Amino acid sequence: KDPRKHDEAFVVEFLEHAGALLTADMEGGSKRQASEVKDAEEAPPAKKAAVAAPEPEKKKVTMKRAVAAEIQRLNAAGGLLAPLRMGAVAIALAEVDEAAALEVLGLLEEQQAEVEDPNEFVRNQAGFR
Repeated sequence: KDPRKHDEAFVVEFLEHAGALLTADMEGGSKRQASEVKDAEEAPPAKKAAVAAPEPEKKKVTMKRAVAAEIQRLNAAGGLLAPLRMGAVAIALAEVDEAAALEVLGLLEEQQAEVEDPNEFVRNQAGFR
C-alpha cells in the first residue's frame, strides 16, 4: 500500500501497466470523446481530475405535499433550535410512507426544545420506521 516500500523499478512498471490498462479501456469502450482525453492529458492536475471524473447523477426525490407543508410550518413557527432543511431530510422522509413521515415531524415538534439538530433527529427517527 505504501509505494516507498517498493523499489523504483517496480513502481514505474506498475504505473506503466495501469496506464496501459486505462488507455486500452478508454480506446475500446469509453463513451468520452478523444478531445476530452487530450484536454485531460494537457490540463493542470486539478483540471485533470475534473475532466476525468464524470458528474454523478443527481437522484430526484419526491416528497408528499403534506410532509413538505409540515416542514415549512415547523420552520415558520420558530420553535426549532435550527432550521429543518428539505434537502437534508428529503431522502429519509421519502423512504417512509406519508403517515410515518408526519409522525416523525410530530415527534420533532413535541421535543423541539431539546433537539439541537432537527435534521439529524428526523433522519434518525425515519430510519426506525
